[in-house]
Amino acid sequence: MAGSFNGHCLIKNVVMSKEMERFALDTFRTATSQFSMSKEMATAMKRAFDRKYGRNWHCIVGRDYGR
Repeated sequence: MAGSFNGHCLIKNVVMSKEMERFALDTFRTATSQFSMSKEMATAMKRAFDRKYGRNWHCIVGRDYGR
C-alpha cells in the first residue's frame, strides 16, 4: 500500500444510490493502494466517476478536510 494510509474511510454524508456508494468505496480502495498523495487519490476517483457516471463530479480526499 502506498504512503502511510491506515485503510480507514469516514463517510459523513451520502446522496447517491447504494450501487454508487459501493463503486465509490471500491474506487477509494484502489486509489489508496496506488497513490500516496491525497490529490492523486482524489484525481483517480474523480476520473473513475467521470468515466462511469458522466462529468461534473467533485472529489475531496484528505485528513484535514471538513475540520
